[in-house]
Amino acid sequence: MKTVQHIAATIATIAVLSVGGSARAAIVVYSGSDPGAVAVGPGSAAAAASFDAAAGPTTLIDFEGFDLGARTNGLLISPGVTLSGSSTPQDAITDTPHCAASLCGFNTTSGGSKFASLLGDPLTFTFATPISSFGAYFSGVQEGFNHIEFSDGTSQNIAIPNPHGGLAFLGFTDFGRSISSITIGVTAPRPGGGTDGDVIGVDDVRFGFASVPEPATWTTMILGFAVVGAALRRRREAPAS
Repeated sequence: MKTVQHIAATIATIAVLSVGGSARAAIVVYSGSDPGAVAVGPGSAAAAASFDAAAGPTTLIDFEGFDLGARTNGLLISPGVTLSGSSTPQDAITDTPHCAASLCGFNTTSGGSKFASLLGDPLTFTFATPISSFGAYFSGVQEGFNHIEFSDGTSQNIAIPNPHGGLAFLGFTDFGRSISSITIGVTAPRPGGGTDGDVIGVDDVRFGFASVPEPATWTTMILGFAVVGAALRRRREAPAS
């Protein structure tokens, strides 16, 4: 029993140290690009692989199962996940770039043909169940102002890598926080008025739900089990009255 009690005390000490620290990790960004690419290249593929390994279980949307064209009221792309535009119907699924593929976007799904196309206006993913990780391929990126934005309790803005024509992957993890929407922004104000916009493709979107217990949560659970176990042992060992 002495050995068991020692192990339980050790677990409890580790748990207290973990719970006493930060309850969440910082945002971690995974990005890479391939200038001039018209297919997935090594830079973007390496970033995607790193994101996938860090994010754990994710849902993948490759747009292959959807009809071509735009929807004015949004597009349900997965249970509880809606894709919608802001000022115009930007949730357009296409299989044909609007210009040269490296400049206007292309499919990145192996054996596939379809992708979402942004024609100079934002695109928003809305999640009925909050997420804590998100990643995607962005093709035909030519400008440095393209970005993703979201709120995890604080407004966040992450720049999409700019290969000046070609392909980029951008993903992030934000464990311990809940995110209800992701907006892809492809515009920037002009110094003299008006806006500039980029035409890009978005494909092979992946995201992980925030409901999966994070390391701090698991530690809290272990601590609870250790305390309950110790209490039960003390009760069994107590002399009968």
